[in-house]
Amino acid sequence: MTAQLELYVLPWGLYPRRIILYLSEKNVLSSPLLKITPVAITQTGMTAPGKPPGSVPILRLPDGSFIKQSLAIIEFFEDVCDSPDPAKEWQVELAKTANQETSMRGSTAEEKARTREVLALVDEASTQFCFAAHKGTALFVPLEETNALAADLAMGYCKKTLMLVEEKYAAELSRSIDSGRVSIADCVFYSLMQFSEGVYGVDLLSEPELPVLRRLREMLRSRNWVGLEEAQCPEQIKILASTWLPVE
Repeated sequence: MTAQLELYVLPWGLYPRRIILYLSEKNVLSSPLLKITPVAITQTGMTAPGKPPGSVPILRLPDGSFIKQSLAIIEFFEDVCDSPDPAKEWQVELAKTANQETSMRGSTAEEKARTREVLALVDEASTQFCFAAHKGTALFVPLEETNALAADLAMGYCKKTLMLVEEKYAAELSRSIDSGRVSIADCVFYSLMQFSEGVYGVDLLSEPELPVLRRLREMLRSRNWVGLEEAQCPEQIKILASTWLPVE
């Protein structure tokens, strides 16, 4: 069966990386039903043949419609793999290739709610970090108004949110760390860790109060992720991104 889905990505970007990590863990990334299309960054934006306007990730469905938010795309794939529509052959075939050892949301209503609770917090931390990066690094000086103080405040909120994530894992989800099972929340968390450190030179887990999250990061580092070899940020971007403006 030929590709039925096309995923437009900037491989080293924060939000596309979430999906690449998820699809790798789900054993769907190399499916012949899925075409991964990297975008090019030009003066007019992110471009690729057939890509609609907007930032990536973007998923094109077989009927030509699009899903344009990273968490919605992940949930879509998880729904298809958990309960494929028998009337759609491509969904049945995709589910067959997926890792069905356990749902990456959890098995019970309680587990799924806890996963989504952590997912919401990590997504909030990601938004806060991105705001800090936009306002506080040399990368965005030519592109928008920057403000080092605003960046410092946003980074503080990001770290406070990660403290809440630490509490959730310590209280409810540490067993998943010990078992080695990976959830969709874990993929979103690890994407933020890779992005913040690999592109912006920031270790978000440097605070001593985050031992559980550091343990989780080490567990995820040991996974056999695929698809990340193309996810390296260009060096010229990394140099500017890792130059943080001083707070005066």
